[in-house]
Amino acid sequence: MKRTSWKDRRDRKHLSLDRNENFDFELRRQFHDFFGCLRPEDLCLYPDLSKAYKALEMSTGISADKILLSHGSEQGLKLLFEALRPIIKIAFCEPTFQMVSVYSEIYGCFPTVKEFKYKDGKFQVDTNITNHDAVYIANPNNPTGTAVPNKSIERLCRDNTWVIIDEAYYEYNNYKTCVELVNKHENLFVLRTLSKACGGAGVRVGYIVTNPVNIETISAYKPAYELSSIAVKFVQYICDNPDMIEESVSRLQKCKRAIEKKYYGIPCKGNYVLIPFSRKTYAHLINIADVKMLTIDNSKFIRVTVTDVEI
Repeated sequence: MKRTSWKDRRDRKHLSLDRNENFDFELRRQFHDFFGCLRPEDLCLYPDLSKAYKALEMSTGISADKILLSHGSEQGLKLLFEALRPIIKIAFCEPTFQMVSVYSEIYGCFPTVKEFKYKDGKFQVDTNITNHDAVYIANPNNPTGTAVPNKSIERLCRDNTWVIIDEAYYEYNNYKTCVELVNKHENLFVLRTLSKACGGAGVRVGYIVTNPVNIETISAYKPAYELSSIAVKFVQYICDNPDMIEESVSRLQKCKRAIEKKYYGIPCKGNYVLIPFSRKTYAHLINIADVKMLTIDNSKFIRVTVTDVEI
């Protein structure tokens, strides 16, 4: 699979609604306060990572010894592929986060791909997976917006060696999470990111949650500094302003419902709307914004990132 590259980038429209970034412009206006906390030392000195870990611990209630920060959740996924070797048999659903397939190929895994089916306006996939070295599940999944209940995650933990649950969009699923299951299942890893709900895609902050023994193992593969000093400040800022993020999620959820109603979108959990393809709808939207074309189970869809701008 071809990887994303800066060489592939064209000029982006004001509304680049094809990458699921945060397009809540009210949140962007509020972010001006963040720049006031930056100092020259944030460029000149090496980062103090302890401040980010302490902030996350206080904000999430997750003990810092169960957290490993990463340069975006993508790097967190890469760290898991490196630390959990050899992963020979890995299972994941398609379509999903593309880097799972990329890293599976890089690290010589043999994938079992579970294809999503589309019927009667709904997506379904068989997550009855057993006897694999690793299972990756995005929960909710992008782009189908489907979610897996915790009882199914526990079943996967019992039936497979390692289980990776990517919660990049969990805020848009009423904050439903399986983080508490890491205390019960030693083979469970949860990935999170500050790119989606928190609006930090450009800062590149993610983290892994698992038990402390696993954290020690994975830490052997991390870079010397997980984040930059500016990213540490961003983590602190987000953790100090939880209401700001919750209000942004609520605002975007309201906008999402309006876009779904206007374009007959399929109900899904995420910061995007999935619209059955029509030439008229696509022609209208592409004149306003960058949007993503997708094919799932031989059906075409338009994925549009939610924004507080009328489209």
